[in-house]
Amino acid sequence: MSWDAASAVLAELGFPQREFTDRVSSRMPTPEEVEHLDIPDGVSVLRQFRVVYSDDDRPIEVTILIKPGHLYELRYRQPM
Repeated sequence: MSWDAASAVLAELGFPQREFTDRVSSRMPTPEEVEHLDIPDGVSVLRQFRVVYSDDDRPIEVTILIKPGHLYELRYRQPM
């Protein structure tokens, strides 16, 4: 199921996505991550922990992404 389809199903069930929070950290990869993600020696990974909230700050989705640090840049834009 795609992200858009999952979002639509949650909304149909009465849980529309309202906001999310991200926690991003950097660390050295595990041996399994080096192998599966083909990460060069000495390159760290980014760990992105996202919680999506619906109405009344109810958490409806949690995602943990591991990304090779040399391939990604995270960019955030938020109204002030």
